[in-house]
Amino acid sequence: MPHTYKLLLLNVALSTLVAGACTPTTEPPSANNAQTAPTSKEDLGTPSAEDMRTRPDMSPALAEDMRAELDMKPEALTYYKDIKPIIHASCEGCHVRGGAGPYPLDDYASLVEHMEIAMGSIKAGDMPPWSPDPDCRHYKGERLVSPEQIGLLERWSAEGMQEGEPTDWIAPGPIETPVPDLIGRQNGAYTPRKTPPDDYHCFLIDQEFTQDTFVTGTTVVPGNDQLVHHANLFLINETLVSKVKELEDAEDDAGYKCFGDPGINQTNLIGAWVPGAQPVFFPEDTAVVIPEGARLVLQVHYNSLYTDPVPVESEVLLYTRDTPPAQQARALPIAHLTFDVPAGEKESEHAITIKNSSAEDWLIIGTGPHLHLLASKVKVEVLRKDDELEDTCLVDIPDWDFNWQQEYRFKDDEWVTVRPGDRVKLTCTFDNSPENQPIVDGQQLAPQRVRWGGKTNDEMCLNFLVLLQEYDPNKVNGPLCSEFKECRTDCEDPFGVGCIFNCATIETGCGECLLFGAQDCAYKYCRDEVIPATGCLITCAQGAQVGGDLDGCLQEECPTEYAELESCLKPYIEQGLCNQYIDDCNVQF
Repeated sequence: MPHTYKLLLLNVALSTLVAGACTPTTEPPSANNAQTAPTSKEDLGTPSAEDMRTRPDMSPALAEDMRAELDMKPEALTYYKDIKPIIHASCEGCHVRGGAGPYPLDDYASLVEHMEIAMGSIKAGDMPPWSPDPDCRHYKGERLVSPEQIGLLERWSAEGMQEGEPTDWIAPGPIETPVPDLIGRQNGAYTPRKTPPDDYHCFLIDQEFTQDTFVTGTTVVPGNDQLVHHANLFLINETLVSKVKELEDAEDDAGYKCFGDPGINQTNLIGAWVPGAQPVFFPEDTAVVIPEGARLVLQVHYNSLYTDPVPVESEVLLYTRDTPPAQQARALPIAHLTFDVPAGEKESEHAITIKNSSAEDWLIIGTGPHLHLLASKVKVEVLRKDDELEDTCLVDIPDWDFNWQQEYRFKDDEWVTVRPGDRVKLTCTFDNSPENQPIVDGQQLAPQRVRWGGKTNDEMCLNFLVLLQEYDPNKVNGPLCSEFKECRTDCEDPFGVGCIFNCATIETGCGECLLFGAQDCAYKYCRDEVIPATGCLITCAQGAQVGGDLDGCLQEECPTEYAELESCLKPYIEQGLCNQYIDDCNVQF
């Protein structure tokens, strides 16, 4: 009973006793000794509902008013009714017994035991692991705990963490997914290393494709939820499969060492997995087209910080369709290849902007940034050609974590159109300060100058746009650069740099291979001419990946530098001296 009301009752009781001792009970009270009924809530303190039913000195109107106020007091929260749904949706993908999380949260006792540390991680934004800023946009499959949910968790904790009735929690039924059409496996089990605990390994998946295959969805069965942190699935063109086999053959264990990518440049990211993920399907009547002869490489990140390494063998599940789709999905890479991060610099920001130089809209349904360990921020946005249209944020990650990178798929009614002339800007920020350096053999390394590269101590500034295109069922997916060869025969000057560049944009994998090769050749023979043109070349080449006019973009953006580069490079192309730099491209200049 509230303290104020106890004092009130004591005063009333004493006055009643005194009045009973001095006045006969049959005599009506005089005006001087009559009790006055309380007229306000302040007079009473905070009585209970039982008090209001038994108090003879409370008016009916006041009692009704007090009862209404008590009815408005929120009912105490319970685990099963209010808290379990939040934890199940946001935490139990990892924090279950045998899961990837360091402690379980999947029952009442476990949550009570770890509530303090769990709430600290949730309020700090560390858990559940979700990197994008929701002020930019929302995505499918978000792992976010809302401010309202955090408030419920805090209130439940403050109220003493009542358990409630188990019948108040109705577990959602199992998610029904179709039976996969194809199952790919790695070439044997692999045992991750114990120290350092992060181990990155790639595997050539055994599934072969004897005809063009239309993949509508993918997922990965990790094989061990405690050791597998995340996985990425890459499509490898038939021409490059032998390179991957060489990498595997050079290793004694299954698979081969890799970091950041599958160890070769010309790749297409088509799937990914993180703990708790369900199969990811493309929109209706859409598929990724796997050409005949292509293969898949699975890159797996293992972490043995909380468990001892054991042999692990993962599987890739593919869902397919028999008939050609109306649309095909593909990854459109945007990369800043020329950034240079000085040693010791705390916040080194670098940006690249590419223009859609084609005559067609780009329809974007998702995005996936990729950076390494020194990165601290990344943002991707569409800058509109039309000043009357607002720019569009695709993803903004203010606190980059390499270990939680993934593709972010837009909601179905929030796809983004990049119109001809619009630009896509990729901004990467790196922390190369002394305190942010990796520790090797117990010693923290000194800061070094950092540029683009595929090694652990290199960096990347890369983003994949998931793009939808109309699928041409009459198009034959031949070997790498087969379309380039056909296009080049129609050029007035097949050795002209403009012809080579424009024909390279028809086929993404070929274009990437040829343009990297042409750049290497230019650095060998035309270094003074290529350096001033490099930024322009990279920007225009990426903007022309979907059939754009690379030659026209270069003439518009950097006409003088481009003319000098072409004049220097063409004789070396005609003499065949650049062919050594395009051996992997299945073509010669």
